[in-house]
Amino acid sequence: CVLAPRLENFWIVGTAGSGREMSARHIHARSKCGSKRFESFDCNSIPTKLHFSELFGDENSGLWYRLNGGSLYLKNSENLSADSISKIEMIIAQKSRLKTEGKNIIISSEAENIHPQLSDHFNTGKIALPNFNQRRDDWLWLLKEILSEIAARIGIPALEITPVYSQHIMQKQWSNDFSEIREYLTKSLVSS
Repeated sequence: CVLAPRLENFWIVGTAGSGREMSARHIHARSKCGSKRFESFDCNSIPTKLHFSELFGDENSGLWYRLNGGSLYLKNSENLSADSISKIEMIIAQKSRLKTEGKNIIISSEAENIHPQLSDHFNTGKIALPNFNQRRDDWLWLLKEILSEIAARIGIPALEITPVYSQHIMQKQWSNDFSEIREYLTKSLVSS
C-alpha cells in the first residue's frame, strides 16, 4: 500500500507458494496503473530463447505492448533471457529520461540471484515474503483473499470466514505452499 503508488519497479523475493503473484496483483491494483491490464509471464513456462519474442514481439506484438499502461509481472525472473534483460533495462532508462507515463514492471524470484543489471533497478522496490507458515499474523487476510479469488473463479459469492473456521484452518499443519490451502479452500467452498 505504501510502495505501490510511488514506485514503478518492484522485486518480490519468496519461495514457491509464498504468494508472490498474489502480492504482484495487489501492487498492481494499488498502483497508478491499477485500472489498466495486468499481464503475468512465468520465465520457466517457455524456453529461454522465446522469452524476448513473447515479451516484446515483432512490431509491438508482445505482452509489453498489450499492457496499455498496465503492469507486467515476470515470475521466476532469475531465468529471464539476456536479451530480455537488456530490453527491460533500456525501457527503464528511457522511462527515467523521458518521464513517460509508466508501466509497472514487477519481477519475482525464489532467491536473490537475479542478473545484476536488474538488481540495480529493482532494489528500491524489493519485498521479501516469508513462507506461508511464517506469516501467521497475515493468515486471516490471506484466507479472505484466497477465498474471494476462488469464489470469483468458480462464479459464486464469497463466503465470510467465521472465527471458528479460521481457528480450524490455523490449527492444521500446512506445507509452506499456498496451493495446498488453496485446494482445501476450493473443496470447502464447492461443498458448501
